Amino acid sequence: MLNNKLKINSDVWENPSLKKTFWKHILFKRIVCVFYLPKKLGKNLIK
Repeated sequence: MLNNKLKINSDVWENPSLKKTFWKHILFKRIVCVFYLPKKLGKNLIK
């Protein structure tokens, strides 16, 4: 599993367009976590 992850990482660093997609994917995930999860949890937490 770790080996596979390292291989993907090396592919990403060697390929700039893949790198961009990779970072977009990470940013998208982060944005979803920051904006979507609090809303979902906030309904339960904020009375």
